[in-house]
Amino acid sequence: MIYDFVKIAHIASMVLWMGLAFTVPMVALALARQADGGHQTAIAALRQAHLRLGGPGIVATWVFGLALLSLGGWFNAPWMPTKIIFVVFLSGLHGALSGHLKKIAWAGDGVPARFFKILLLLHAAGLAAVLALVVLKPF
Repeated sequence: MIYDFVKIAHIASMVLWMGLAFTVPMVALALARQADGGHQTAIAALRQAHLRLGGPGIVATWVFGLALLSLGGWFNAPWMPTKIIFVVFLSGLHGALSGHLKKIAWAGDGVPARFFKILLLLHAAGLAAVLALVVLKPF
């Protein structure tokens, strides 16, 4: 029963984290298309949302994921190291997004559309890989 509640918390925190991982770059792309360049306030709000929601989301995902690893005895699952590599990759993307938002907010530079497009693709690929490993358990 505890395992099920931890699993629910893990999935909920992952949805929060990944929801922001897709929403923040999409909003930034919309800001990049604005001709007036008055995106500083919006970028600051995006950064705050990313910090206040994304930070706890990623931490909770890791905490509940590690708890599931222990409670479920998944240590010997052959696919688990690959999944962890992809989750570390997604965590790195989270840090890259955070750093880029900070740089844009402080420097007042324009919003680099190409960076956010690539970030969206990498998030989608990483999330798809994690989900495929969890659902299919291919090896």
